[in-house]
Amino acid sequence: MAPATPPDPPANAVADPWDALETGGALEDLPPGLRQAADRVVEHLCVLRGGGPFLSSVDARLLVGWLNEGVGPGLICTALERVAERRRRRRVKAPLALRSCRSEVTRLRAGVSDPRVPPAVREGASLPVKGDLADLARATLEALDRLSGGREARAEAAIDLVRRFHAAAWDAASSEHGALRATAAAELATFRQDMDPVEWEASVEEVARDLLRQRFPLLSASAVWDRLQGP
Repeated sequence: MAPATPPDPPANAVADPWDALETGGALEDLPPGLRQAADRVVEHLCVLRGGGPFLSSVDARLLVGWLNEGVGPGLICTALERVAERRRRRRVKAPLALRSCRSEVTRLRAGVSDPRVPPAVREGASLPVKGDLADLARATLEALDRLSGGREARAEAAIDLVRRFHAAAWDAASSEHGALRATAAAELATFRQDMDPVEWEASVEEVARDLLRQRFPLLSASAVWDRLQGP
């Protein structure tokens, strides 16, 4: 029996995407379409965990493989947020990485919805903030309501809005950074002796950013994705 013919790759795919990567996992040499999509995922990862826009060689190859298969950045960002939420509950010590969300990407690609969306999201919770952050959240929600176009296009645009909101919210909450990091350090105290200084700082930063994100249950990639994938 002749082997099955593989499906045609996306129009912007490259024959060997790993050959397009620079040493160390940089994404500079990708074709423009893939590079733009990769940048959006890397930016979202940075918003979730803090730190610079660097991927390990393993994560870079994984990301380009997904994109080359036609997996959209919105789906990957949603998978990252769902994994980040589970990591928060379990207080995972290792830094958040793309390889952590392989299974979640597979589930989303199969169309399996995660039933563990917080009840507050399903019920349309109010945003428990005041002042500039509340204004920023309200403006983002209004922008989400104004999105038009097909489901996939709206999902991608919505997740871009969510990412920009959380990046801006972190900057706007600069006066709280010290308190957020102190709370994060207290939550992680039992793990400190098992971490080297770099792991410790990365974990504290990730948890601190998560503490701020928890104030905005309607403004997560996961909540937006579920809303736009529904009937």
